[in-house]
Amino acid sequence: MTGIPAPEGAIPERITRGELRAAIDRLGWYEPRGPEKGSSTHPADRIIRDVERHREPRHEPGAYEDSEGNLHVRVPGLNAWLRVMDDGTTEVRPDDWVERPLRKLVPAPSRDAIYATLANGAARDNVDQLTDRICKLLEGSDEH
Repeated sequence: MTGIPAPEGAIPERITRGELRAAIDRLGWYEPRGPEKGSSTHPADRIIRDVERHREPRHEPGAYEDSEGNLHVRVPGLNAWLRVMDDGTTEVRPDDWVERPLRKLVPAPSRDAIYATLANGAARDNVDQLTDRICKLLEGSDEH
């Protein structure tokens, strides 16, 4: 691809509203008439609004699993996914490469966190027994 490089600090895959407006004007795809001149009815503004309305929400950093059980990691500051392979190696994949929907993986709470949550308003003896049962369930134990 030839042309002028993106301004310093700009992300090459993104385009600003001003750049889009200027390109549409240069290509002659829009000529403002009368009161429309300078208003938000410019096609660039309508395109940007439509994209924003239909954009998929950004995934926050963390581990995610797709419908086939593949592990993907979203890293802060990286506009891509790390695909964790079965052998533990990783591959960087583009943002739109990962198949949706994704399920966010969250670590199981610790015994102390469960206990603290249950301790609000419950008798201590009951809380200790409930905490043990919940921990066994989270660990996959058949003992109830």
